[in-house]
Amino acid sequence: MKLPNHFPEPSPRGLLKRSATEWPLKVEIEFGKKVRSAIKVDDVVGVTALLDAHLDLLDVVTPFGTWLHVAARAGSLGVTKKLVEMGADLNKRGGTFDAGPLNLAASYRAHRSC
Repeated sequence: MKLPNHFPEPSPRGLLKRSATEWPLKVEIEFGKKVRSAIKVDDVVGVTALLDAHLDLLDVVTPFGTWLHVAARAGSLGVTKKLVEMGADLNKRGGTFDAGPLNLAASYRAHRSC
């Protein structure tokens, strides 16, 4: 299955905008699920394999934020380090609270120490 070059930008409601030339919804959802699942278990090799083939998706903004947001929120230290090494944007805002990934990492750390 050939993956498209990019995810569409999110709309203000967090839903992805699509045109007839964009990814089919099923492909978009499946790719996102694979990346998120790998991040949640801190699978550095899996995330790297998925995103190496599509580096243009490194800073894509999903309803959950960028992949760096997802990794920071999940507390996936290995994946977070790898995403930064790959060039993920540390200042890109996104997700439910339109926060930066560093804010989410700090919130995760505070939550885990409680």
